[in-house]
Amino acid sequence: MALTVLLGSLLAVWSLASSALADSTGEVLAGQAPPQDVQIMAAGYAPGDSSRQAPEGEEAGMTAVIRSWLDTLSDEPGFEGWAAATWTVYPLGPGTHSWVVLLQADSREVGYLVLTADGDGYRLQEYGQGDYPLFSMNTLHRTLAQRGLISESIPSYTVTRLYAAPLQGVWRVEVAAEEPLYLDAKTGEELPVLDSWVTEQPTGDSAPPSAESPAAQPGTLSGVLIKRAFDPLLKPVWIKGNPQPAVDFASWRTGPVAAEETPVTYLGKWFGGKALYPLAVTGYHEWSRAGPFIRLEHEGSRFVPYAEAVKLGSFFTP
Repeated sequence: MALTVLLGSLLAVWSLASSALADSTGEVLAGQAPPQDVQIMAAGYAPGDSSRQAPEGEEAGMTAVIRSWLDTLSDEPGFEGWAAATWTVYPLGPGTHSWVVLLQADSREVGYLVLTADGDGYRLQEYGQGDYPLFSMNTLHRTLAQRGLISESIPSYTVTRLYAAPLQGVWRVEVAAEEPLYLDAKTGEELPVLDSWVTEQPTGDSAPPSAESPAAQPGTLSGVLIKRAFDPLLKPVWIKGNPQPAVDFASWRTGPVAAEETPVTYLGKWFGGKALYPLAVTGYHEWSRAGPFIRLEHEGSRFVPYAEAVKLGSFFTP
């Protein structure tokens, strides 16, 4: 179950069986026929065969980064089989020069990566495992179907993937002259109207990496911790408790998170503080080159850079 607190109210979303959704090129995930009344649009290149997995001229560079991460992660618990996974790349916006990589194995989704390009190469923004990856079109289709937006009475609509930084990804759904609908890109939950937040995000494309730029490599794991998951609502210390003091990662990893019996809750304040997310912290990966990523439970495991997480939230313990 994924949880989001919207302006003080708790909204619970249960994982449901979902069907596949086609993108604007007609590609279908999970091998199912797409609904005929859906149009997916996004700025940038369209996904397709392996020759269009990255922006023109950058296929080899991005593919090498993806392959390096998949090969390395496949040795870790929960990521078995990633080395043999296939993937599809979708552009993200606005102006982020970022892409989400959706991974498939045995005809089902198994995880995702988010890559961002800058002048020095590609950087991994976040990654995760589970059946409901970030920007999953299966999750999008499930949500739209539940809201009655997939029907003969609605001939078409436009969907755009928006991504500002690790943890902050949304679907923007536009139907005719109605107000845009914003959905959490991980869970499909409805979010408050985020028009003002979107306009505050950068809109200029950053320069793509040159052909000579070094690809971002994970390096080796210098530290790993995996803890049991728990429900942050059973002991909602994040409502009235005091957040832990902000510290560097070296200090944080030796604190309460190191004790197996101590639950640590991360309370994220995302999208300009319009949505609060109480998520269980269940470990971390510390990479020799890519740095530390903490593990959060959010419809599957979600690994995000520690430095980015502390910018957008706080940690609580009983």
